[in-house]
Amino acid sequence: MSRTGWLKLLYPVVVIGGIAVVIWLRLRFEWPLSFVLLVAGLLLTPGRIASFQLREFLRGLRAFELEKFLEAEHRFLNFLREVRANPAKKRWMYLLWGMYSWDIAAMAHNNLGAIYVMRGEAHAAERDLEAALAIDDLYAKPHYNLAMVEFLRGADRGRIEARLAEAKRLGYDGGSYDQLISAGQALLA
Repeated sequence: MSRTGWLKLLYPVVVIGGIAVVIWLRLRFEWPLSFVLLVAGLLLTPGRIASFQLREFLRGLRAFELEKFLEAEHRFLNFLREVRANPAKKRWMYLLWGMYSWDIAAMAHNNLGAIYVMRGEAHAAERDLEAALAIDDLYAKPHYNLAMVEFLRGADRGRIEARLAEAKRLGYDGGSYDQLISAGQALLA
């Protein structure tokens, strides 16, 4: 199973397991509801801190979802400049849940590539998508987007299908679960 497949499987297990543990602790030790809410708030704090540290990336993601591609491009480029100036900033991603990649710079390059695909800029798209894969070679989404680049260039069906097959092998096929994940990420951005 691919890394993405494991993460897709593990995420609901972690969430449901965490909820079950909190419920069990509340019932076992008769914690008051206010204490349970305090614990829940403390558990959610690291993700909020990470969101603050990665705000330029998340704002770019929000702009992308709203199809404000120029703003999204600007924010992702700014974020990549921030990461180059302070590489430790990437570590904040570990407090969030990266379903497809744990490297947020790879994600920014993939998103820039997707923007360029939307604008029909095949060369720029390929440059950023290949940069994403150079950072994280197990990241499935750039392969999916490179299939779109091949389509833009009028490549033969075999090359396009090979890219799509690689994306699927790595855990991304653009199906309903992937769409649900994208919608959830957009809400959190």
